[in-house]
Amino acid sequence: MAIGNAGSLSITHINTTLGNLAVSKRNHEQDVIQFAHILNQEGSAGLQAIGFSAGDATNVLAAINHLLTNAQIYFGLANQPANFNFDITPDLIEARGGVIQ
Repeated sequence: MAIGNAGSLSITHINTTLGNLAVSKRNHEQDVIQFAHILNQEGSAGLQAIGFSAGDATNVLAAINHLLTNAQIYFGLANQPANFNFDITPDLIEARGGVIQ
């Protein structure tokens, strides 16, 4: 008996996985845009009103706006900053609970 996923690669598997990833990516970027709209409408004052400190409200808005830039790039609504690694921005590292990778 083979172990792992050996032999599971097929045209159907590749097409299904690729299609699922593409749809998931699109849906994720749409979700980011919708959530960014909500948070940006609330603004820092609105976030503070529900209990965030001023600093944390600023960090929340910075994190969602970095994610928003990625979503806008995906949909062709923003230009990609040259050689910018969104994954290591301090606010996104903080949003992930300090997890870098």
